[in-house]
Amino acid sequence: MSSDTLTQTVEIRAKTDQKRHLLSGYAIVFNSPSENMGFIEAVDSHALDNVDLSSTFALYNHDFNNVLGKTGKNLSLSIDEKGLFFSLELLPSDEHIFELVKDGIINKMSFGFVVEQDEWQDSTHRTVLKIKELKEISLVPVPAYEGTDIIAKRSLKMADDTKAQEETQPDLQAELDALKAEIDELKAGDSSSEDKQDDSEEQT
Repeated sequence: MSSDTLTQTVEIRAKTDQKRHLLSGYAIVFNSPSENMGFIEAVDSHALDNVDLSSTFALYNHDFNNVLGKTGKNLSLSIDEKGLFFSLELLPSDEHIFELVKDGIINKMSFGFVVEQDEWQDSTHRTVLKIKELKEISLVPVPAYEGTDIIAKRSLKMADDTKAQEETQPDLQAELDALKAEIDELKAGDSSSEDKQDDSEEQT
């Protein structure tokens, strides 16, 4: 098994009310071939079957010092026949990320994962058949894996009742601070067990 990242150009939709910004789109597109990175790869449509998505983070550029969200908080993930769909409600402190997407400056998604099973068709073509763990999805500026185009749209009104949302909206900034503290603990744990791990790190 190895820990990998894949990057795709995907469609990310951006909309906002006066207080919150929402990004949505596909973080993974099934059976979409990557650019030639010395090899070409794709993710099988069943690669995410039975994968636990309850502790997946949303990051900027794979940086755990730049956390944008987490499932169960302000990130939701769902799997359909096209791929892995995400919806991310950005915090006010991350408004610049929304503007970068809206203006088309950031138009790619990437994801960090642990491979359980893959298949090489030849020395330059690989299919990821099974993902063991989806660690994170990331908005990234540099592509390595092509999917669909990104479109960013602005709206002054969210599709849902924003007034009702405001009345029940949790303190996401406080939750994000707690997430960052949790990440620091995870990093410390990973460091102590690093010598016991057989997985090798790849960046694609």
